[in-house]
Amino acid sequence: MNREIIALLVCIVVGVTIAVTGCISPPEEVSKELPQEIVIGIGEDIKGLPPVYGCPWGAPLRPIYETLVVEDADLKIQPLLAESWEVSEG
Repeated sequence: MNREIIALLVCIVVGVTIAVTGCISPPEEVSKELPQEIVIGIGEDIKGLPPVYGCPWGAPLRPIYETLVVEDADLKIQPLLAESWEVSEG
């Protein structure tokens, strides 16, 4: 008898859940335009305008663009995007 009551209650709960879920309208799509700007924290004062040229080594651009080569800890040029290169004499 107890199992029959539990089974009946489970069926009722499932049925009510399905009915209520079917009555809910889908959420309205809101077109939220995001600001088109990048905020970069620089650990020193800007020395000129535009700020890209007033910072050492183009620091504001480093997080945005990868360069062809980089300097390692010994200040030797190492490839990053470049696979190989040649130095011309002229």
